[in-house]
Amino acid sequence: MKTIMVQMSGKQWTMEAMHLASAFARKMDGKIVLLRLVLATNPGLLGWGVPVPSIDEQRQLEECATVAEDYGVEFCVQPMHYISSNEALVQAVALFQIDIFFANVPRSTIPLWQKFRLWNLKRQLGNCRLHTLTEEQPMRIEQPIPAVMRDIETT
Repeated sequence: MKTIMVQMSGKQWTMEAMHLASAFARKMDGKIVLLRLVLATNPGLLGWGVPVPSIDEQRQLEECATVAEDYGVEFCVQPMHYISSNEALVQAVALFQIDIFFANVPRSTIPLWQKFRLWNLKRQLGNCRLHTLTEEQPMRIEQPIPAVMRDIETT
């Protein structure tokens, strides 16, 4: 079973990523893990007492669960403290053995820096496929695309 992770971010971005991830998961008989990153206010307490989601976050979590349910795929939420968002993304992928990852990587005003950050993140993720929804061609990654995913791209 393939595992697809979606980073919880802004509502519009997260919902778009959830629909794409759910389509992938249904086609590949996979499951979706929604990663809820919570900034650690005290690095000494990293991993202890992740705060309860706010009312807006709870609504967003419910909407994400509804999307997954509509597509008929398994869904769970995973909260995680972080200090550095990129390091947290890499750790989450390794910890949960993620195959496909939808991450919201903030755009940089310096295009070359943006390319470097994406390249470095993809390098650290190893065999995990990264989709950001903001790249010009997010489906094109150096590794060949499996036949199952080619079918989704053409529809």
